Amino acid sequence: MTLTYRLDSDVFWNYGLFIDKETGSIVAPSKYVKWREPEAVDDPQLLKFIKQSKTKQAAWFLSHCGAKSFRDNLGTKIQEFMDVDIYGACGNLTCPLSIDIYNTEGRQVCTDMLNTTYKFYFSFENSICTDYMTEKVFLNMDNYVIPILYNGVTDMQHFLPPKSYIHVNDFNSIEELANYLKFLDINPQEYANYFWWKKYYKVTDNVHKYSYCDMCMKINNWNVRKKRNQYLDVAEWFGHKACYKMGNNFK
Repeated sequence: MTLTYRLDSDVFWNYGLFIDKETGSIVAPSKYVKWREPEAVDDPQLLKFIKQSKTKQAAWFLSHCGAKSFRDNLGTKIQEFMDVDIYGACGNLTCPLSIDIYNTEGRQVCTDMLNTTYKFYFSFENSICTDYMTEKVFLNMDNYVIPILYNGVTDMQHFLPPKSYIHVNDFNSIEELANYLKFLDINPQEYANYFWWKKYYKVTDNVHKYSYCDMCMKINNWNVRKKRNQYLDVAEWFGHKACYKMGNNFK
């Protein structure tokens, strides 16, 4: 039996969940998910907040330099076209979260700064592997900041609501991506529309209890006669062969 972050695991163990506010049921991540249709956000207070408080474009907390995904190179390329504040060992700015990720009080300070000051947050993974998307996405989805994604998830609809994120792979070039972010930067209504989903869903990173319950249920109902998944080569399914070798040249 496998328990991993991959959707095709026997027991799915993810870094965050989306809960339907009306029913309280888990919506995603899931192999079978149906989201509501995105809609325009009609919230004068949110628009006022965006115009008056969010004065900076993008932030990135980065203390693990030289990752296999070459995300450092990607960030450097984006900086050619727009402003990006980098906190941590790989940048020139500091915040408690970039020094100690286990500092709960410091995390709140940095989260508040992101929420009130920045419009975008770079959620670039250190490895580009099948279904690998860490807490850096889900923790920031709980705020009013749009995550810019770079990961190995091939079908994002299984994980996040439509029009709630921006993915690097959806653009033909880094310049095209940066131009779109700058468009949102000067168009508060278009920017605000990325938070339409907050009316219907909420995010939680308390995923362990769900995974443990799922695991216990499957163990207690184990049927030796029932056909189940076979993993003839774990390295191929989950190890290095499940990750993509990335180039370090971004156009």
